[in-house]
Amino acid sequence: MQDETDMLVGGAKVMQKGQITIPKDFRDSLGIKTGDKLILIYDGEKIVLIKASDYAAKVLQGDASDADGSKMYSDEDVADILMQMRYGKFGGK
Repeated sequence: MQDETDMLVGGAKVMQKGQITIPKDFRDSLGIKTGDKLILIYDGEKIVLIKASDYAAKVLQGDASDADGSKMYSDEDVADILMQMRYGKFGGK
């Protein structure tokens, strides 16, 4: 578990079109810049936000796995994800 002193806690309001603003201290800590693509992952309890480039690296390294340790994506899925991310059409699986 992460040490509480290393955690950032903040809030965001959902606007009319479903948009939120990520607080500046979060953007700075994560290195998020204007135009960066982000992946949102919902696991049934929480939403995890990760930079698309970091997520792609985890997928390629096999770090993105189901609870039983099996890979979530086939090689073809990874190739498809990378193509979608390259052309700005990635919506998750």
